[in-house]
Amino acid sequence: GADGPTAPGGIGGQSGTTAPGGCRQHTDANNDELCDVCRRSVIVTFDFYSINDLHGKFADASGHIGVDELSTYLLNAQYADENAVFLAAGDMWQGSPESNLTYGNIITDWMNELDFTAAAVGNHDLDWGENYLEANTKMADFPFLAINIYDRDTNARVSYCDASVMLDRGGVQVGIIGAIGDCYSSISADKTTGIYFKVGSDLTALVKAESDRLRAAGADFIVYVIHDGYGKSQSGSANASQLKSYYDLSLSDGYVDLVFEGHTHQGYVLQDTHGVYHLQNRGDNKGGISHADVAINSVTLQAKVQEAKLVYTSVYQSLDDHPVVNNLLNKYRDIISKAD
Repeated sequence: GADGPTAPGGIGGQSGTTAPGGCRQHTDANNDELCDVCRRSVIVTFDFYSINDLHGKFADASGHIGVDELSTYLLNAQYADENAVFLAAGDMWQGSPESNLTYGNIITDWMNELDFTAAAVGNHDLDWGENYLEANTKMADFPFLAINIYDRDTNARVSYCDASVMLDRGGVQVGIIGAIGDCYSSISADKTTGIYFKVGSDLTALVKAESDRLRAAGADFIVYVIHDGYGKSQSGSANASQLKSYYDLSLSDGYVDLVFEGHTHQGYVLQDTHGVYHLQNRGDNKGGISHADVAINSVTLQAKVQEAKLVYTSVYQSLDDHPVVNNLLNKYRDIISKAD
């Protein structure tokens, strides 16, 4: 949040005394995406991969595939691109014996192993109560983002969640803001006695203020991860009336540049009337991954989404299983065996 973390990073660039290529500082006067002096590319590319509504589908079962092949796909992407960014849009834990019996710990451990950058909080992440959510945030090597979860006693944002995180890569800074939607009806009332969510216009105000803060701190691109989403699976365009149940279109007017969503278990790649992309996959490790390839000119700071798509499970389900899954199943074997 305002006191949130800055993710590790920095691969050189304008911010140092000497830019890559031997230039003291890259320039791009003719906007050809090459440095005027050393002729190296001044483009920094980010590959964002977002998972939503995994619901604990960790190990292979008769009704679903696990994350063995998904892990291989993501780690291959990370190996190919040091600026691959892994995000989660909520509801990662609840739904399978191995995750339920460990109260989500095995999924959080898996996310640590894959070096996730951040995760938004979903309604089912509160199914066991606030204490278990807080416990997972403490074991995570990444921040849980929930700009709008507030403590009823202090009327301050809960201490175990941040509003945002900032990435610094190659002289380009990306801010990531996270939120939960108006999901009270999907949570048992006794699990939210100590907290409340700011939604609607209050949430819009929070996101705009955080975006302004991140821009002032140097953010060149803002990603918004929200556990809420559009109610239909489709591709194409979306207007304010379609998005209004969970998203204020005014956020796309200079505050947010890319949105990853969840909760509704719909598969879509939509572009709103401001040109901002909204992505959600169908969840349950059935609908794949939301992926956006973003190129940012480190000199002019112009940004463009080069590609926004869903990566379906058919793309990676034939890959080799990654050992991280079995390693974690062995780690939590004693706890998981209680399901037998």
